Amino acid sequence: MNNLVQPKQVVSIRINPQLYRQLKSEVGPGRVSAFIERLIARELSEQEQKLAQEYQAMVAKRIKRGDIYRIALDPTVEVVFQSESKPRKILTDQIRTVDKERLRGYKGTVDPEILTKIEKALGVVLALRRGFVLSSDLTGIPTKLLKEELARRG
Repeated sequence: MNNLVQPKQVVSIRINPQLYRQLKSEVGPGRVSAFIERLIARELSEQEQKLAQEYQAMVAKRIKRGDIYRIALDPTVEVVFQSESKPRKILTDQIRTVDKERLRGYKGTVDPEILTKIEKALGVVLALRRGFVLSSDLTGIPTKLLKEELARRG
């Protein structure tokens, strides 16, 4: 077995001469390296402890099977339009998939202007990239949050 002591690593650092003189007078000649080594070791230990605490906090927040949570379904984004002389709403934050075998009673077609508003609203709700969503006039979309997000996206 090799019982040789590992040599210390030599590290060169640049330090302000005035600060070095002050450090040398405070810790004493020949003790600067040991002092700096202790500071670094303490800092690394504190960082390691902080990381361990953050990890424990993350583990405590982890969702486990059987946990029940209340959820926020924001943003609530709707597109309002007229159809058959009645106001209609499309709630883009309540998307569902349905097998086409379950479809009953054809109701009509949405005009391109409304379809563009729906696509923009879906882009906000699904956090899609800016280039994916078509650009159009935003008047008529009643949700303040939607308008702010679309304005932010340019």
